[in-house]
Amino acid sequence: MPKALIIAEKPSVAADIARALGGFTKHDEYFESEQYVLSSAVGHLLEIAAPEEYEVKRGKWSFAHLPVIPPRFDLLPIAKSATRLKLLSKLIKRKDINTLINACDAGREGELIFRYIAQHAKAKQTVQRLWLQSMTPQAIQDGFARLRSDSEMQPLADAARCRSEADWLVGINGTRAMTAFNSKGGGFFLTTVGRVQTPTLSVVVEREEKIRRFVPRDYWEVKAEFVSAAGFYEGRWFDPKFKKNEFDPEQRDSRLWSEAAADSIVAACRARYNEATLLSAMEGAGKLVEDDELRAAMETKGLGTPATRAAIIEGLLTEKYLIREGRELLPTAKAFQLMTLLRGLNVKELTAAELTGEWESKLTQMEHGQLTRDTFMREIAQMTQLIVKRAKEYDSDTIPGDYATLSTPCPHCGNQPAI
Repeated sequence: MPKALIIAEKPSVAADIARALGGFTKHDEYFESEQYVLSSAVGHLLEIAAPEEYEVKRGKWSFAHLPVIPPRFDLLPIAKSATRLKLLSKLIKRKDINTLINACDAGREGELIFRYIAQHAKAKQTVQRLWLQSMTPQAIQDGFARLRSDSEMQPLADAARCRSEADWLVGINGTRAMTAFNSKGGGFFLTTVGRVQTPTLSVVVEREEKIRRFVPRDYWEVKAEFVSAAGFYEGRWFDPKFKKNEFDPEQRDSRLWSEAAADSIVAACRARYNEATLLSAMEGAGKLVEDDELRAAMETKGLGTPATRAAIIEGLLTEKYLIREGRELLPTAKAFQLMTLLRGLNVKELTAAELTGEWESKLTQMEHGQLTRDTFMREIAQMTQLIVKRAKEYDSDTIPGDYATLSTPCPHCGNQPAI
């Protein structure tokens, strides 16, 4: 009897589906009933890579080999989950499986996880989509009664592939271009950048720069106590004509900068980020975007996803861009050097959250059939070429930046070098 193979994103979801539909027998890593075979991925099982003929070994990361814009991408199994991929491939190739049901999470990443698995297994079966916003038994049963067609999900699949491939193009070419730039004088100085990683680092570096520039100032607020029928309440004076001063972020509508009839309060310096506050800053990164349309596109997205943000921070620690000092995360000299380099080369795309906002806006258009995959990827290729061009054609010996001066002179020439 023909059966449908249901592939969920996580084992816990597969178990919920088995309970909601009923009639399943549990095997080692899958469930089976008269109508269905049910299993799951464990998140992403595959990652994209350039075809071997386009791959350049690390020692040859020079501008001569950039940019790398392959006409297609291969899929490589992720080593730690290779066993699960083999299981799903084996289930897909069972002769009694005539339908695949994508039960991965309802969203772009869930679509991508399933599509990569099906592509890797060279699946030829009919595909249907289970779209769940709730995991109650009734919601699951209702979802199976209203399975979506594969053609209906194609725009979402296109957006998912575009996000993945665009991240690869920007990350690989950006990293190799900055590494090539820093290695021009000899040696190999790995300088990693990424669409999420680098703006996250920029958030930490900019906070540290503000902390270092901060000069405490006394200010005053005028408060008074009033009585009403409901009791006492405190009121605070404010200036109704106050306008935000972009050059002095410490200005407030209630702050007075000369002695007034109130106790003085010392302005508090911004706190450094710890892991929890940086995760929150990544989640709310859209608030830092000035453009209204891009800010709206990032409203529910932020930098990274809930599943990847912690790994992004760990990556910054591994690459020695950040260090832990107690609970605080501090940017290293390497982090400041990278920000100085990117600012000096005018590679704004990699230092601000706006790039994510632009992508989210266009990917949302794609999901609604308003933008084609080819158009988006053509724009990404052009941006990648521009990033490489700026690094390759920079002809000055010095990158402009706010450098410190060493107080100790050079032991060889007696001069005080700038860093």
